[in-house]
Amino acid sequence: MNAPRNHHVPLLAVVAMVASGCWSVELELPVSTGVAVVQGNEILHKAGARIFGELFETVRVDPDIAEVEELSSFYLESFYLGLTDDSLLPGDDDDLSFIDRMIVYVRPSSPHCGLAEVEVARFERGVERSTAEELVFSVTQRLELLPYLECGFELRTEVEGLVPADDVSMEGIAIFVMVPGS
Repeated sequence: MNAPRNHHVPLLAVVAMVASGCWSVELELPVSTGVAVVQGNEILHKAGARIFGELFETVRVDPDIAEVEELSSFYLESFYLGLTDDSLLPGDDDDLSFIDRMIVYVRPSSPHCGLAEVEVARFERGVERSTAEELVFSVTQRLELLPYLECGFELRTEVEGLVPADDVSMEGIAIFVMVPGS
């Protein structure tokens, strides 16, 4: 796995929380989208051509990653998108300024779960198109995703933006938090 530049992705991190004088342990679960390469084209970029659709392959998270019955909560803490070196050529200076909007969704792996697809994270570019090697998303805070974990779920993305001038490779990292039951 190629992690976004300047980031170390832990396999599993433990966060201790103090609440009302007692300790509880929350486990962080990083999930990678894998690396995606957006094909660039200098002519289309200069013409202002747009890209739409899914950026990454759908990522499946199976319920067997945790003892689901022992959890009291499961939610997305953060999501960020970072450049990787996979399409970086000597003298190339890639950035993520071509992305105007990107939404991350969670949906059950099986349609038989009866759960709807939900938006869990969003990035929307402001008026300025500044260069960036990393985009930090707004996350739907504390949206309870335990029913999705019980069924198994998929992460998918939708993007809207400009065709980049040249190929750009990137990877998204979702940090989920698992809260054990009491």
